[in-house]
Amino acid sequence: MAKIRYLTGTPVLRAKQGDVNTLVLQEGFTVLDKRGRRWHVPAGFETDGASIPSFLTPIIGDPFNGVTLPAAIIHDYYCVHKTRSQKDTHRIFRELIYHEMKRNEKYGWIRYPWNMHNGKLWQYQRCKLMWAAVRSYNRVKNPSWK
Repeated sequence: MAKIRYLTGTPVLRAKQGDVNTLVLQEGFTVLDKRGRRWHVPAGFETDGASIPSFLTPIIGDPFNGVTLPAAIIHDYYCVHKTRSQKDTHRIFRELIYHEMKRNEKYGWIRYPWNMHNGKLWQYQRCKLMWAAVRSYNRVKNPSWK
């Protein structure tokens, strides 16, 4: 099975002037998914990172965390512009989060030391939890987008 590849490196962001909760993409960001499709986000796109409610940040993580941020940027862009199906947009979100967690395996072990013996399983469960929450929220927010 093919792997996800970053075609332009990791995203380069800066904080939006006057708004600490919004980041602006400085350079275009492109990912090639497992099926060989390109997912491109142009420079200048504004994102709020991973839209994680504050009561879930101890479990899921920070909205601007490097592990979830690439997935959140692509997901936000395609949810706004709707140039891909909702199913494909949520699939790339899940694949990117899982890819980032696998690529940076020590993230789960550092953040959750009490679960060190089972770190990989916990990372996968977090990935599934984030994906399910985002998918459910978007289905309620955009019921007509298929």
